[in-house]
Order: sequence, then structure tokens, then C-alpha cells
Amino acid sequence: MSALCSDEVPPKIFECDLDRDEAGIPPNYMLRTSGVLLAGKDMLIAIGDVPGAPDPSGWTPASPPVPENANYQLCGTADFEKPSRDGGHMLRAKRFGEFWAAERSTKFWTGRLWLREIHMLVFAFGEIPIWTRSPQAAMRLAEYCDPIPDAPVAGFWLPMFSCT
Repeated sequence: MSALCSDEVPPKIFECDLDRDEAGIPPNYMLRTSGVLLAGKDMLIAIGDVPGAPDPSGWTPASPPVPENANYQLCGTADFEKPSRDGGHMLRAKRFGEFWAAERSTKFWTGRLWLREIHMLVFAFGEIPIWTRSPQAAMRLAEYCDPIPDAPVAGFWLPMFSCT
């Protein structure tokens, strides 16, 4: 009872925010966003991304691998994918330079062809993407937020675009 409120350390939900150039966001992608938020240590611990944890299971790498300089032109391909719990989506981990994004996608029929709609995990207040520093963390973040993000991830799945 002798501890001061000022001695309490707030949880580190986000490590930092990066502007578009620092994050490596391609010029033609997410035109309205000014940057990204990197998941912090306390968010990562809460979703199970701790040192020594086994790699997330059930994820398959892209075949063929996505070239590092693809600059998100291959919208239908992610670096890693896994079916969601509901079976209606594919969870995705997508590399952007040295960072990783948690995504999900769903296919739908337009009447003439099948399209894939890509959703990005974003912060609920400002629609800022939530990224990580490793593919394992992005995979765990996508799994944790499937089908709906829960605390400590204050976010939602924002439909970004559709492609073939």
C-alpha cells in the first residue's frame, strides 16, 4: 500500500509508430495511412509470442516464395497462409521490407470471376495498420485476432482491396 501510483509502469502495447517511409509501405498501397504501429512486448506476450515458444503450426509458406522486392504487386500471395477457424478466410502473414503484417483474405464470386478480398489488421482508432518485427509474431497476431480481435489488440479487420 506504500507504492505510489506514479511507480506503476503502463503496459507496452505498441513499441512505436513508423511513418510510411520508415515502414516501407509501397506508394500505391494504403494511400490514406500515414504509417504503422509496431506491436509492443506486452501485446506480443499476451498473444503468446514469447521467447522459446514453438513456431505457430499449420502455416504454409508461399510457393513459389514471394520475392523480397515484390512491392505488394502479388496481392493474391502472402508469405505464409493458414485457413481460419471459421473456414471462410485465409489468415496471412505478409512481409513489407523488414516488417510483417497480419492479414486475412476471403474469396467471393462476382458472377463472372472469383475475387479475393484482402483485410488488414488495423488499430481501431485511426485505421492504422498493426505490424510486427517477425513472421511468427504476425502469424500469432492473425490467429489471436481470428475471427474478432480481443484485448489487448484494440483493432479490427479492415477490407483493403480486391484482386484476382
